[in-house]
Amino acid sequence: MSTLHTSNPSHILIARNSNNYYSVSRGPNNPSASLSSPTETHVHAAASASGSGISPYLLSESEPDEGAEDTDGGEEDIEIDETFTKHAKFPGTVKIVVENTTFWAHKEVLVFASPFFEAALSGNWSETEGEGPVDTPSEKSSLRPPSLITISQPTGPDCETEIQLTFDPVEEGDSDIDQNRSETLAKLNDNSPPSAVIVLKEERASTFHDFLKYIYPHLSCIITWNNVEPLIHISHKLLQPSLQRDCLTFLLTHAAGKPIKAMRIAELFEEEELYKESSRFVLDNPGGWSEHEMSSLTQETLLKLEKRRNWFLERVLKIGLTSVSKEYQCCASCPDPPLCARLLEEKWRQAYHAVFRFGPPQPSMVYRYLRQLEGVSPPLSLTHLACQTTAKAFIATR
Repeated sequence: MSTLHTSNPSHILIARNSNNYYSVSRGPNNPSASLSSPTETHVHAAASASGSGISPYLLSESEPDEGAEDTDGGEEDIEIDETFTKHAKFPGTVKIVVENTTFWAHKEVLVFASPFFEAALSGNWSETEGEGPVDTPSEKSSLRPPSLITISQPTGPDCETEIQLTFDPVEEGDSDIDQNRSETLAKLNDNSPPSAVIVLKEERASTFHDFLKYIYPHLSCIITWNNVEPLIHISHKLLQPSLQRDCLTFLLTHAAGKPIKAMRIAELFEEEELYKESSRFVLDNPGGWSEHEMSSLTQETLLKLEKRRNWFLERVLKIGLTSVSKEYQCCASCPDPPLCARLLEEKWRQAYHAVFRFGPPQPSMVYRYLRQLEGVSPPLSLTHLACQTTAKAFIATR
């Protein structure tokens, strides 16, 4: 830029602009550098770039776009916690603008919570190191505080007294005193500029508010179906692994509630365990999902579900053709093995027909009925405990 105002903050970070890049504006002492940005969902790409000393963001000396803080009025204001306001008991020094909401966060909390903020706020870019002005030894020595040097010598009749050399500080001039007073008054009047200004263009204020509540130790963020998808998305973008794990735990334990949504999230972020868990509930009720819900999944996933469903139906039909009594061998202490085999065959057939009682078979129902002999009345009851145990073990391994 041709001109830079001294009233600007030390650096301004504009995240995720329309060109899918991050731009960071710094002061005149920090030159700019052009870098590549991380992908949306793959954390390891950004992490490897950060670990190798290459910043995955775009640095440029520029002001925030016009209207970065002024929105078109389409977004709704949210009620933020007092911790993130300018008038908090211990206000933050980092100004973060998301939609039409301004957050005042604390630099130390952001740095320890996210490598993204650590790189943005520390200023240790590999491309800019070594290019700034280097202090000469004389300048460094002038910055050192005054010191007191004491040289002790051995005591004795022929020795001189202890020698003390003191370097007295130079008295500050009137201009320095006035400047210190002005800075102190500015802090007291709450007019000090922020240490950094961050504008997140592609995030929602409510999502970022939940993110801040998660990383602050005295606050808590409740993960629900309404915010789990944007939270896991922002946790990948801002490199917050603990939030990723908590979101994944919520999805795994609540996948039965909204399996289609859980499966879509598993697709986006390549979560194999969540993909398998949610697909079980989708296959359990193949006709219970609307076309609009199924259209949110990719064609590849829809094809996998169809193939899996066809394989399951073929498997159920083949199981119905087997004869349990011919394959079953009762325990060695059984007094009447043919009787045990016949009783087991009857109960297993009863359970097989119960699978189709309420419509097309479901994988979970087939497992409970054919592997555990549930849903049959009266239950399997053999004369000896050893026979009963052997029969259930045989059915469970079929």
